[in-house]
Amino acid sequence: MNPIGVLLVDDDPNLLNGLRRLLSGYDQWKLMFASNGAEALDVMVANDVGVVVTDIAMPVMDGEQLILRMYEDHPNIMPIVLSGHWDERMSTLHLGPYIQFLPKPVPRDRLIEALKTATQYAALVAN
Repeated sequence: MNPIGVLLVDDDPNLLNGLRRLLSGYDQWKLMFASNGAEALDVMVANDVGVVVTDIAMPVMDGEQLILRMYEDHPNIMPIVLSGHWDERMSTLHLGPYIQFLPKPVPRDRLIEALKTATQYAALVAN
């Protein structure tokens, strides 16, 4: 079985590098990284992405705008919000009840569990 594409989006390069280290060794996922919303959309067009983990507070195109564009252009991609500037109630209000919300900093085990759940869903949708 091919690894599920997981795209991590954040404007903080240190955070992206930390996530890269944190998730290294999980070969059931094809990890991809983007530093902004526009770059993330380009990655989604060029690659098979099943899950997007995005920050909300980013310049130019924030995570909310990115997810709303995903709903239009890539409706089968499972979004996860990873942010210290957002809460689950606001996420549900603005983006719908099916968004997984993870606070920053996120415990490793909680991130792994959220990715397992989201990639299982993405695999079901792909099939």
